[in-house]
Amino acid sequence: MMKLRETRGFTLVELLVALGLLGLVVSGAFTLYYYTDRAFSVGTRNADAQAEMQNAMHRVTEFLRLSRSLTVETQLNPTTAGEKGENYVIYLHNGSVRLRYPNGADVALLDRDTAAEPFQISFQRVDGVSRLLSVHLGVNGSNLEYSLESDVELLNLDANGIKGQASGTAVVFRTDFTPEDEDIAQRIRPGCILFSRAYSPGAPQLYALRQFRDNYLATNPLGRLVIKTYYTLSDAALALLEVAPWAEVPVSTAFKGVAELILLFV
Repeated sequence: MMKLRETRGFTLVELLVALGLLGLVVSGAFTLYYYTDRAFSVGTRNADAQAEMQNAMHRVTEFLRLSRSLTVETQLNPTTAGEKGENYVIYLHNGSVRLRYPNGADVALLDRDTAAEPFQISFQRVDGVSRLLSVHLGVNGSNLEYSLESDVELLNLDANGIKGQASGTAVVFRTDFTPEDEDIAQRIRPGCILFSRAYSPGAPQLYALRQFRDNYLATNPLGRLVIKTYYTLSDAALALLEVAPWAEVPVSTAFKGVAELILLFV
């Protein structure tokens, strides 16, 4: 019978050393995974926060650009913002940038939970330029530092210019014409033949046309040219009606027909 070759196993010391080395390898792998996963999560959250900030800045500037009147406030909260009546309000509260609509709805343009850091927003009048407002949006925390700045030209601002403080963290504004504005415009310069001859002052068609003018035409150079051309033609038509009342029906009907055609696509 053949004898089995004598074999020698691991000693206790060798086993402990092997287990120790294995533990170090596993611990290093888990540490590497933890920091890699954490860096990825922070990077993703920061990228999301930056994208949200860029989108918020775009929305803020588009709202402000169409303001008829605007007041810079030092600071507001949900209660004081709610006291501003039928106005839009953009304000900073608990690290979130909020927008209050004239109907009372209050939404977060930027929620601090997005970046896990408080956001900042500020508005400042540009010296020497009555229609220019500087908007600064940023976040400054341990994990994220990012800022955006934009100068907004308020295209429809009334003759009073920007009111309120020189700088602040809130603005109160409106984009529509108040009844007082309509009355003054009608007395000083009739201007709009659709308002004065084609439709009644409270007609829903006028509201839809104003929204189309303010939200689409007024936001680009070609649209602003269309607005200017319309008011030029409207002034000429109103001047004609002053000396030729018999032309009121065909002229107002022609303008109203074009308006109704536009409303089909609005």
